[in-house]
Amino acid sequence: MKALVLFVLVSTLSFAASAVTLNVVSTRSQAKMQPVLDLFKKENPGVDFTWVKGANWDLIAELEKIGASGQADIYLTKDLTYMNEAAEKGLLAKIKSDVVRKNIPAFMIEPDMQWVGLALRSRTIAYNPSLVSPEELGTYEDLADPAWQTRMCLRTSLSCYSVAFTASLIHHDGEAKTVDTLKGWVANTAIDPTIGDELLLQSIDAGICGAGVLNTHYFVQQLKANPKLNAKIFFANQKTTGAHMNGSGIAILKTSKNQEIATKFVEFMTRTDVQTMFAKQDMEYPGNAAAETPKELQALGTFKRDETSWAEIGKYLKKARELFIEADYQ
Repeated sequence: MKALVLFVLVSTLSFAASAVTLNVVSTRSQAKMQPVLDLFKKENPGVDFTWVKGANWDLIAELEKIGASGQADIYLTKDLTYMNEAAEKGLLAKIKSDVVRKNIPAFMIEPDMQWVGLALRSRTIAYNPSLVSPEELGTYEDLADPAWQTRMCLRTSLSCYSVAFTASLIHHDGEAKTVDTLKGWVANTAIDPTIGDELLLQSIDAGICGAGVLNTHYFVQQLKANPKLNAKIFFANQKTTGAHMNGSGIAILKTSKNQEIATKFVEFMTRTDVQTMFAKQDMEYPGNAAAETPKELQALGTFKRDETSWAEIGKYLKKARELFIEADYQ
């Protein structure tokens, strides 16, 4: 009997010693992520999660604050802008994993493995087919032509998506051409830049503007809510750079006290079945090519992607914000 009690006591203490809580800082809600978290917990008994959710512009400051105390392990964010900025601030650890490199394309991985892209969305052209013929469309830069005057809608330059997208234009076209493109867009807008892609798409649907640039995941979400949406997707720059790609990503905090299990979670997030689950959450293209793309995105068709390194695009984020000022892009 004493031996049994001792065994139970030792087993309990052993479990308690192995139990770990991963503290996640994210733009995504825990509720949305819960099916993925539950699967990881099932496969790794003793692991639990705490969650800090907030807007991206607040989360970098939050990472600096709680990261210093060692109370943050995982950073899960929606955009290459914030992944690059967190790395620049020296907040992230180097992820040591061959599994990640096998599962995710190199252009989505920071060269020193400080962050890893998980899923993609294209920021491309949406248009009203009652007002615009697809034959009129070609490149992002074409929308700066005076022929588009009062026919275009823009999202505000305050958006991280606008920043990353413009940074990619600087990479491909240089500063001088990019600022000319921005000025052309501003001159061609039918209304002031919208605060979000949803409002931009509503303006296209209503015929307020003929075309605009937005994210594919917003488009399919809105189309699912309104099948009569009078808008279509046109994948830009198919004869040149390919359509711009941005996406969600994950990193481990340098100050994390749970580096081993955090790395295991990052690897788990790149796994084929998990990638299929994750991509469906926000209607994104999975980073792992073996995972299933949501059928709503498959319906948009295949296209040439711009697979420029996200870390390379990150070099131009600051310059993008400077060019917004020069172009009077609000």
